[in-house]
Amino acid sequence: MVYKTLFYTLILSLFISGCSSQQSLHVPKVPQTKSDYLPDSGYYFVLIEKEQQKWKIIQIEDKPTLKRANNNQELLLVAQSYNNVYPYFDETLKPQRDNEYLCDDSNVTTSYTPCSSALSLNSKSRNLSDYFNNMKKDSKKYRYVSKSLINQAISDTNLYKAIENKKNIFKYAQCEENFYKANSVEDFNEFVKNYADYEEAKNLLILALQNLQNLKDEDEKNHQKAQLSQKNYQDSYLKSEQQQERENLFLTKKEQSSIDDYAKKLTNFRKTLKIGTETNCGTIVEMDSKKANISLNDKKNSVWIEKNKIFPKGDGCRFVKGRYIVPPSF
Repeated sequence: MVYKTLFYTLILSLFISGCSSQQSLHVPKVPQTKSDYLPDSGYYFVLIEKEQQKWKIIQIEDKPTLKRANNNQELLLVAQSYNNVYPYFDETLKPQRDNEYLCDDSNVTTSYTPCSSALSLNSKSRNLSDYFNNMKKDSKKYRYVSKSLINQAISDTNLYKAIENKKNIFKYAQCEENFYKANSVEDFNEFVKNYADYEEAKNLLILALQNLQNLKDEDEKNHQKAQLSQKNYQDSYLKSEQQQERENLFLTKKEQSSIDDYAKKLTNFRKTLKIGTETNCGTIVEMDSKKANISLNDKKNSVWIEKNKIFPKGDGCRFVKGRYIVPPSF
């Protein structure tokens, strides 16, 4: 009984001492930035690798383009203000308790997560059950991302200074990208406005101003061309209307001339009516001062018609209920 009591006393003391011991936190100093560059993403992405127990920087980018090449590498996500540095995991596991993740073999080797990162540690035992569980080799264990290990990586790599040293490169790359993306007057105006005081961009600014002027000249030409096209259209439309008016006038005159000619012929025809004249309804067989008796085309009947209602042969002859219908005329 004494031995059993001593054993549990020893285990409990180990558990308590394990819970109370923490790594001292060395917080790297955030440098005073001299560059006004800010990444579009709001973050920097830093690939680091451990070599002889010390971290070194492999690559720094301002876009999420980096990938780990091996398990000795870590990928850090650094806020542009340096107020937060955290591993940029392939996938984010859901914490099981507080900021701790439950890990086993399945999520340690498959991808970059808090379970596989060298910047995370096994959680301290919270109770005897945790302690005995952590003693087992193949059991699931809780892990957490260690701020101390992240700070150590920041310190080893002099991370903030390394990023500051790359800002001019990033700024010029961003400037160059914006230059090549510009394709309108508005785009180049914005480019000139943003980089007018940027010394390294003076050659791009010269090209931007040239492109801006070329686009303005092209816009002016297109505007003049559009105005000319509009004027040509209006002139053509006006000419078309005038031509139509002339044609209508010509047709009206021609029509009136035809009416006048027909009226004259009709008047002459009626003045020269006589027995034997062929009319629209037949042959005149008898006449008086106002009418003519016409033998109808069927040779069986005749009808008296007023002279001023008689038309030349071919103009049509029609009767409705025995009543003569005068043919239509102009």
